Amino acid sequence: MGTALKVLKLLDSFSLQQPELGLSQIARMNQINKATALRYLTNLADYGMVEQDPQSKLYSIGTAPLRLANLREAAKPRLTAARIVMKAQVLKVHETMHMSLLKSDQLQTTLVEETQAHSVRISIGASEILPLHATASGIVSLAFGPRNLLQHVLDGSLPTYSKHTLTNPDRLMDLVDETRHKGWCESVSGYETGVHGFAAPIFGEEQTAIGAIACVIPQPRVTSDLRSAVLDALSIASKEITSVYGGQFPANYRLNQLQTS
Repeated sequence: MGTALKVLKLLDSFSLQQPELGLSQIARMNQINKATALRYLTNLADYGMVEQDPQSKLYSIGTAPLRLANLREAAKPRLTAARIVMKAQVLKVHETMHMSLLKSDQLQTTLVEETQAHSVRISIGASEILPLHATASGIVSLAFGPRNLLQHVLDGSLPTYSKHTLTNPDRLMDLVDETRHKGWCESVSGYETGVHGFAAPIFGEEQTAIGAIACVIPQPRVTSDLRSAVLDALSIASKEITSVYGGQFPANYRLNQLQTS
């Protein structure tokens, strides 16, 4: 890994749960010594990628990423188009939807469209990193994403997030195979207890999944009728957002697989 990439990977240390971090934390999270971490952070600060609070000495994301994000969206306004698609489907099913995109071997929430129809609803943070083995979006990404992604996950640890988290490699493989056959995935309390998730793939130009579109619902609210409505909504959103990203569906994938049987 080149030095420039090592420096940029420090940005992945920050999250919604930890938007501010100290030097020691960053060094520990990236398994580097404090002197190296300080040098990298200084380089990032010079370009506005991070900033340091003069009093607390904690680091946070700077303003440069916002400028770059705006430039990206101006050049390729895909997120705006994808959000329009999501809004239309949320109005149909009255449940929260989110879109996540693969970034190397990580799945990151990119867009969230919350329903306003219920006072009790699932909230998801933008830019949240979703575990590939514990969420419907993650399983879909493993099933239809880059070939080496599944092996990468199996070669690592499978952390437990709830008593329903899938941590057995053989069972994970079975679920991935089942997802490939059905074209969608359903996960109940795998990542967070009481959350019922459904997801379908979003494909890129190479007919490989670049992420997923998902609907997350409080478990007690899920009925057979709602399940059917959600899968129809995901079918439409998957097709339209794949088109937004200039993607193509593989020949062996059929949108009519998005059904409950």
